[in-house]
Order: sequence, then C-alpha cells, then structure tokens
Amino acid sequence: MNSDLTKTHPADANDASVIYSDLEVSNNPITTHQQIVGYDADGQQVHYYVSISDLIDKQSSFPGVVAAENYHNPAPFVRPPSSDDKILTPHDGKILTHGDDNLPPEVVSSPYDTTNPIAPTICGVGRKMFWVLVTLLVIITAVGGGLGGYFANRSKNTGASASASSTGTTDGSEPQSDLPPKDYEMSLSAVHWVDTGVGNYRVYFQPTYLNETRVLGSFWNSDNKTWEVSPITDQGAAINPNASIAAVAGIPHTDSWRQFMVNNVYFPSAESTLIERQSPFKRRLGQWGDNDVTYHNVGIGKNSPIAAYWWQEFELMYMILVTFYQKAGGNTLTIRSYAEAGPDVEDEKKHDWRNVTKSLSIQEGSPLAVAPRSAEPSIMMYMATENGFFKQVPIDLETDQFGEEAVINYKLAPHSPLCVSTEDNRNYYTESTMPACARTDDLLTHLIFFATEDRKDLKLLSWNCSGGFSDATSRIQSLLRPNRRYLSVATTSGSNLTFVDQRVYVLYDEGKAEPVLEEWKIPDSGTGGLPNQNGPWTLNGKVPIKPK
Repeated sequence: MNSDLTKTHPADANDASVIYSDLEVSNNPITTHQQIVGYDADGQQVHYYVSISDLIDKQSSFPGVVAAENYHNPAPFVRPPSSDDKILTPHDGKILTHGDDNLPPEVVSSPYDTTNPIAPTICGVGRKMFWVLVTLLVIITAVGGGLGGYFANRSKNTGASASASSTGTTDGSEPQSDLPPKDYEMSLSAVHWVDTGVGNYRVYFQPTYLNETRVLGSFWNSDNKTWEVSPITDQGAAINPNASIAAVAGIPHTDSWRQFMVNNVYFPSAESTLIERQSPFKRRLGQWGDNDVTYHNVGIGKNSPIAAYWWQEFELMYMILVTFYQKAGGNTLTIRSYAEAGPDVEDEKKHDWRNVTKSLSIQEGSPLAVAPRSAEPSIMMYMATENGFFKQVPIDLETDQFGEEAVINYKLAPHSPLCVSTEDNRNYYTESTMPACARTDDLLTHLIFFATEDRKDLKLLSWNCSGGFSDATSRIQSLLRPNRRYLSVATTSGSNLTFVDQRVYVLYDEGKAEPVLEEWKIPDSGTGGLPNQNGPWTLNGKVPIKPK
C-alpha cells in the first residue's frame, strides 16, 4: 500500500480531509478470463474475474472513440437515480465500503505497477551513486591536469542554443552537469482537434526570456507535419508579463458558420482585465482578434492562474463557455461563464456573461486545472488549499455549484506546473461488471500531471470514481531526467471527450541557452485491442518556441 495515498494530513478548518484506498492489480496469462486482485476499504483482498469474450462482445455497448473524433461529446449514459456508495465517498473521516461495486476503470491491464514506481537509474546505477562517481571522475581529471580543458569545452557547450526539431524526433543528448534554476515563469496551454480528417495541435505561450511580450503559438497539423511559430497578439498589446494562459476550442452553436472550429485563448491584461483572443476572427480564417465580448472590471489578480473549459452538446445546440481565476487576495475563486442553446433547452439555462465568486480554501496563486467527468456539464477542478495541499472540487457548470471537496497528502507550490488528462477505461468491463458510478456521473479516469514543489521532478496521479487516487508515476518514469527545472505543463485532452492521439507538453530548463519544450504522447484508450492502454507515455520530440 502506498502510504502517501492512505494517510491524512493536518488540514485547516476549511479543508475536507479524506482517506483514500490504494489498489494492486495483477494480470494472469489466461485466455478466457482476466483476474483482478484488489483490496477493499477494510484491507481485505478481493478477487474479480472479467470475461474477455464479454469484453469483446459488449464492445458495441460503449461509446467508441473512432466515431467520437469529430464529435466531441458522444451520447452519455442514461442518468438513473442511484444510491450506491463509492469508495471515494467520505463519511466521518472514513471510507464507505463499495458494496457490490467492482474495481474502478483503472489500470487493470497494465504490467506497470502504479503503487510502487521503479526507482530512476542512470546507466543501471542509482541517481545519487551515479553523480558521486561523476564527481570522483572530475576530481581525478583535475589532479591529472585536465581540468582546464574540461572547463574550456564545457563553456563552449553551454553557450550553444538548444535545437528544436519537428514532431516524431527524439533527443539523444546527455544532460549537462550544471543545475538550471533560472528564475522565470512561462505558462503553457494546448488544444487538439480533428477537422475533415486533419489533426491539429496548438500550443500557446509567452516567452518572456526572449524579451517577448506577445503571446505566441506553435502550430502543427497532420498535412504538413511541421511546427510553425507565430504571434497571436499585436506588438505593444498591454499583456501582463509572465501571463497565465488558457486555451479552448469549440464550435459556436448559434452561428450559421458552425462547421469551423474556433480557438479562444485567455490571458490577463496589464490592467487586470481578462482578454479573450479568438481565431478565426469574424469568420476570417487565420486571423486573430479580441472577441466582441469584452472583459472589463473582472478584477483578476495579476498573479492569478487561469483555467478555461468549453462544454458542448451538439443535438441541443447547447454550450457553456467558462473561465476560472482568482481576484487579488482572499480565499476566493471566480467563475465567469456564458451559456447559449437551441429552442429545446429551457431559457433559465441560457445567460450572457456572468461572474460568480466562491469562497473556499485556496492558495494565492494556486495552479488551476479542469477535466470533464462525463458528457454532462460537470467537471472536476484541481487546485491547492490555502496550506498548499492538493484538492479536488466537483463543479456543476449549469448552476456554478461546488460539490464535496477531497484533499490528499500531496503539496503544490504557487504557479506550480499542473494539468489533467483523461482516459476512458470502460472497455475493460461488461455492462454487468462496470462500477455503478462509472455508468452515471464519473465515466472517466483522470491523469493528474504536476511538478514537485522544488520543480525538480514530475508526478502522475490517477483518479477514478470508485478507487480514488493512486500513484501512476511509473508511466512517465522513463521520460524523467535529472538536472531539470520544470517550468510548465499542458494537455490537449482537457476539454473534449476524445481519447486518441492526445498529447502532453512539458517545458523545462536544464541550464542551456533557452528552455526546451517536449511533446509526450498519452496511450490511446476507450476501445478494445489497445495493447498499450494504461502503459507508459512516450516522447514524440521537440516543439519550437522561438519565432524564425
């Protein structure tokens, strides 16, 4: 059992302390059934057998990912009233038993142990021992008279610029020996969509280390397969330096031009207003402009991170566009949202832009990340409490109401890199074996990706409705390196319900002339026959962040 996931912390009076159980999963080499071994809330071992033939035969019972590529919200399950208990449900500081629920849609077929990540090694030697040996080698070289040549060569190498290559390439260079704590911030946000069979990836950032005040984007599509960097704001625009950036993509429902995908990018101005930059702007493809909806007097704090989400239901032409941010000072979170819909949706669900400010325990400058729970207008938000502990909050986008908070024993620093990706693991179950909570409110698994407080390492947690949180860092272990300072992370799967070709972008500094942006691939999920589902993430290559 992972002690970090089973003990509580001394939270403040506003925090909801919840204990989470951990799971162990094993796969037997059998052809007819899959054995799943887990532990219930009382620590008793439980065995489940899932028929593989049922998984194959019942595959049509679940929304397919292939069909969802161009349809961001597949039809949700029917929502019957349910009174079943979930492992995640807190009750007087204890966990209720899960009754007849089965294991969560979690890591049930992966050979990678999520509860005991493999210790990182370099050349088969532990990290500490490796650097001790390197240090001894340098000392021996110095005694032999070679130290001058070493420093001359090192000085030449550290002055060279880090090169950026296109997607699909890898970097085989060794990490440099000098530590990289450059003290600057650089926010990332990313989107992905498929349009008429063409996959599009966009990453947005403000590279202030280049004395660049504009917001830039790095763009890639499956036609030309080349990253191109260009600005999305004008020179001299009053943008807050080191601005937090949030991006979403969707289709305006009430506009007859709805066959085109629209990108909205949000960031604070120097006057504490929230700018919405949009493309295509006024139906001009390739053009960027400030949207007609202006965000005056929102009072966004200059150090506030921003999160955004664009929920859509196509048959009803129903959409909710929402941004989240903090005002200066105080334990509050502001929700700014806009909702429109077709004639079959009640008028009370439609509204112009509105602000709702909620009081809650939240760290000033807390990182913010959101992810869908299902195809319904409901999300999970991830943030830090006032004391810096990791917190999960359900939010109903129609009512702006918060659900029951959950706090776990991990710490987040202000402005710490944080993003949340989604997986659909329901294909591991039949209709009869699927946990009840995964049929209704919480269909998805969340992959919470964040940096440690010192930014020297990255962590990955997995969450689902019936099993709670578990450590999944082993899935990214092969991509981690020493001597890095992680500046920012972003995911493409934050605001849609597709589970193929998703990416995570990782920005880090390792003491070279400029930071490096890498693209990592998340294994596909949601359909049968995916051997790497719940497996390790892989490196696609470098992404340029410097305009030509």
